Amino acid sequence: MSQTLERRQLGVSFKIFGAQLSYFTRKLHVALHLTNLPYQYVPRGLSNADNLAHRAGTQQIPVLETPEGWLLTDTSPILAYLDSLLPEPLFYPSSIIGLVSAILEEYFDEWLSRQAVCYRWTYDEDRKLCAEKLAREYCYELDSKKPEDPEQFNAISDTIQNWGKRAVRAVGISENDQKMAAEKCLYRIYQILDEHFKRTSSHLDLNSDSFPFIFGSSPTALDTMVWGGLKGHFFHDPTPKKQFQDFKYLWKWFETIDADLSSATPKLVYGRFKKINYNNSSEFPPVVFELLNVMTEKQGFVDFIIGNSEALKRREKTFVTVIAGRDVRFLTRVYPEKSRHLLNHRLATILKKINASQGHDKCREVGGDLTSILEKYSLKRAFFPQDQHQKKPKL
Repeated sequence: MSQTLERRQLGVSFKIFGAQLSYFTRKLHVALHLTNLPYQYVPRGLSNADNLAHRAGTQQIPVLETPEGWLLTDTSPILAYLDSLLPEPLFYPSSIIGLVSAILEEYFDEWLSRQAVCYRWTYDEDRKLCAEKLAREYCYELDSKKPEDPEQFNAISDTIQNWGKRAVRAVGISENDQKMAAEKCLYRIYQILDEHFKRTSSHLDLNSDSFPFIFGSSPTALDTMVWGGLKGHFFHDPTPKKQFQDFKYLWKWFETIDADLSSATPKLVYGRFKKINYNNSSEFPPVVFELLNVMTEKQGFVDFIIGNSEALKRREKTFVTVIAGRDVRFLTRVYPEKSRHLLNHRLATILKKINASQGHDKCREVGGDLTSILEKYSLKRAFFPQDQHQKKPKL
């Protein structure tokens, strides 16, 4: 019997501690739903924040508490852990799909979070509304029976807004031209996704036996990243919600999954997805290559990743890289470099699994396919399969 079935039969539940307006909390939320593992959402708030930070060793959200009482952070490693509980991996399948999905997930994870910061914290209406909602959940944890403390509530709301202002500077979008470039990039991405779901619109129904995801009839880590961003930010916050209101097929995809999350009899869950069998990347749907093109356009994602890595080696607090044709200064951060190494290790792990389950010849074939993609889209200088024991730059 699988661990999934054992947990479900025992009624043992995972707990997600986070915030409803959090990109990554929503990513983990939909991921757990897709696995069909039992879970519950618990707001991180005044009653539990200090204890969570002490136990997890970080203020980062979301935090996942396992049935054994472990606390896990960082959604991509959490998705890999969830894969290990399933008979076959869902988010990072042992194929070229798993490899390319992991790379695109990294782009949405590290780079599109700039757009989330941009929309939420540079527009007055969005900033005020979201700070108040985040403060309310943090203070009262959705319990309307608790008395409100206006002074405490306002102080937390102000703290959240001040954090947002700092985040805008840290991710290099304090100048208007960079803000416009970031918004234009996100618009193009959602336009691509809307066109993809238009092509597959006949299956955008919970009764379809081939509900469409980005790579096909089964979700990957990339789908959780896209849906999490829509739910936590872009289809919630007033400004992007208005800007993207005409993408009706993307909206339908989002709303159909959203409805399934609250259904007593969900259909978009592990065990009901059709396995995708591509011989190689040439059989990918066009949306995958269109997203790879955007990822490597002149927006500067790879240059940012490399620039941050080099700045860490030199122990510099900031660095400059070219974004949308202009020099932009960024705050040097440890996490993007850590995430890059985690991704490279994940690529190596997927290839090892292919070697173990499908043989050396298949592993070489898939590895060659991956190398061709990395070279074609100029990604190889940042991303490549790398075992964890290999030497890494000192952080």
